[in-house]
Amino acid sequence: MLLNFDKAGAEWVVVAYLTGDEAMLSIAQDRSQDAHSVTASRISRVPVELVLQEHKIVKTETEPNRIEMLRHKHLPTLYEKSYFLPRSMSLRQMGKKSNHGLNYDEGYKTFALINEMSEKEAKSVVRLYKFKAYKGIDRWHRAIQEKLLKDRTLTNCFDRKCYFMEGWGPDLFKQAYAFIPQATVGDMVNEGLVKAMNDGRGDFKPLQLLAQVHDSAEFQYLSDDLRALARVCIKIGNDYMRPKCRYVSMVPNREEWEFPPTEREFYIETDLKVGMSKGAMTDLPIYNDVGKMENALKAALEEGK
Repeated sequence: MLLNFDKAGAEWVVVAYLTGDEAMLSIAQDRSQDAHSVTASRISRVPVELVLQEHKIVKTETEPNRIEMLRHKHLPTLYEKSYFLPRSMSLRQMGKKSNHGLNYDEGYKTFALINEMSEKEAKSVVRLYKFKAYKGIDRWHRAIQEKLLKDRTLTNCFDRKCYFMEGWGPDLFKQAYAFIPQATVGDMVNEGLVKAMNDGRGDFKPLQLLAQVHDSAEFQYLSDDLRALARVCIKIGNDYMRPKCRYVSMVPNREEWEFPPTEREFYIETDLKVGMSKGAMTDLPIYNDVGKMENALKAALEEGK
């Protein structure tokens, strides 16, 4: 059976804890929420339920006239208030692209180019994301710059330090904004893989690593012992790839910059997909109960046949 352990959206979750932004944290701490839809709602002021409805209608359509026609036909209520509606994508797609690109100070021109939208529209998305949806991001960026000015050194959530030698300016700042989230997630996955592959117990002997791509790892399990596999899934997903993250935040909760540092400890959950082939993978929760995990694997195996 193929196993894919994924820290999907992990960098965004790390940024939520680094910034201390209450809106981001409320999403990061509640896995029942769809982060992309909530972000879209905060940018556009469209209620989340309408964001989800609109996405089912627009899907991945990118032609502005077609999108406008679909909205007018199926959700005319979107035009009854002064909502911000992206012309070349669904609201949820806007939220997804914003979550993936804007925490590290991506400029509106780059955002427009990558997402094939007008610079005018991209400028609005960037401004609304940083200064309306998640105001803590700008405070975090300023705190990072203050730390660079002090000693040019940043530390990720596992105490790994990086000294930044780039010339002072935007390129340096963007590298610094990205370092802690990206290094934290990379270390989390890499350390988890080392522990899994060095686990000499019998359950782990049939486990083979196939690939590792920054925030995910793919294995194959060469045994039909699903109970043993259940124990492996629990150990990797809820232990080896789910270490405690620790960060001493220098970001104030207010605009005043007289404040004590805040220490935060948090975990980032692991997503699991299983299947007999890459084209037939099933999403599974990672239960702590071995029996429930085994039953979930059995059901996924039957579904894939």
